[in-house]
Amino acid sequence: MTIRSIAALAVQRDAAASTGELPDPAAFPASGPAPSVRAASDVLMAAVPIDVVVLYTTVLGVLSGVVPDNEPNSYLGLRWGLYLGCLVATVLAVWVAYRVAPRPPGAVVKRRVPWAEMGTASFAFATWGLVLPDSVLYALLDPPTLPVIVAVLAAFGAFVFTAVLTPLLGRAIHGSQ
Repeated sequence: MTIRSIAALAVQRDAAASTGELPDPAAFPASGPAPSVRAASDVLMAAVPIDVVVLYTTVLGVLSGVVPDNEPNSYLGLRWGLYLGCLVATVLAVWVAYRVAPRPPGAVVKRRVPWAEMGTASFAFATWGLVLPDSVLYALLDPPTLPVIVAVLAAFGAFVFTAVLTPLLGRAIHGSQ
């Protein structure tokens, strides 16, 4: 999902909250069809803004090419900075996109900040960013602990996203945000 799609969804949810109608999924061609979920990590990936994913994976890919195999802790400060910077970028990008998103004529902006969308995108990135190969987690942990932690984080993140955040967003559509 792109940041623009997340902002468009937030605007549509605002309009639905004022009219009491559910958003029309056809109004969001940029979000595309629902992704098929084959694993817990697929659920998280579907919620992470693709704009941030490109930045994060590109820099991690470059780092994986320069980090020596015998020094997995190399560039640890840069990895932490990249992870935290992308987390902040996710929050800011969703907020800015929401503020500048086009609204229907006569629509009133009821929320200054799209908390639910920012929280969902941030949680998804925070979890996914740790389980991605060559992230800070891979520099800090060694086998056999690493695969266990990665699996638990991916499963926990997918559970929280599907069991907690998705219903929360559904309630917010009905104006209880």
